[in-house]
Amino acid sequence: MSGSDSIVIAGAAQAGGRAAQAMRGAGFEGRILLIGEETWLPYERPPLSKALIVEGGGHETVHLHDPDYY
Repeated sequence: MSGSDSIVIAGAAQAGGRAAQAMRGAGFEGRILLIGEETWLPYERPPLSKALIVEGGGHETVHLHDPDYY
């Protein structure tokens, strides 16, 4: 694939985020578009529920990567 190719990933939660990470890890340099219903970055759900219940944190503390990664 060339740098001008695009990949669309249906689902922007943890699995979609990990799929994008795997594409980058495999050397894909094109555009990756994550499509999902959620308005925030991909995150890990189990740590989010623990953070909210135990530590009072929010979803921003469990993002898979910073916004610049995507």
